[in-house]
Amino acid sequence: MSTMYVDNIVEKTSTNGVHIPGHVIQVAFGEYHTASTAAFNNATFAPMTTAQATITPKFSSSKILVHCNGTASGVGTSMEYSWHLKRGSSWIGGNSAGKSGNTHASGSTGTGTTTGNENVATLSFHYLDSPATTNATTYILGFQGGETATYYINRGTTSAWAGNYNFYNTGGCTITLMEIAQ
Repeated sequence: MSTMYVDNIVEKTSTNGVHIPGHVIQVAFGEYHTASTAAFNNATFAPMTTAQATITPKFSSSKILVHCNGTASGVGTSMEYSWHLKRGSSWIGGNSAGKSGNTHASGSTGTGTTTGNENVATLSFHYLDSPATTNATTYILGFQGGETATYYINRGTTSAWAGNYNFYNTGGCTITLMEIAQ
């Protein structure tokens, strides 16, 4: 077996990039930390845009590994919600069963009284996408309430609900995109 020691790997042809299958070529990141409310109708699928990021793949054969975190809550018990992923103008991946479709993560506001305010949760998911393009591609983390009600995204102590909220900060909403060479 041979060992090769190097200090740098430099592309041979300018702007071609170095292509090593399985390695990360580039990373893009987006975040959304605004304390927001969103009203939903349980008969309509219309997710709220939270974090988003754009990546321009170097190779059309690359995969994009997407990591998402979303923080949400609601006032009341058993108020269902879900997180979705959009590439361009299409909702992609996830569980396609149910009326909302393409669900990557789902949760509930938990138990308590109908006036409870401590039902916040940060949910995470990962998705491996094959966009087959070298054009700039935007990915969006979408939040969908499952009840006809108002939900809260990134509820924190700087919001109007500070008196009812016992945590100093929330997890926020983030999206990380990694181009993986194939």
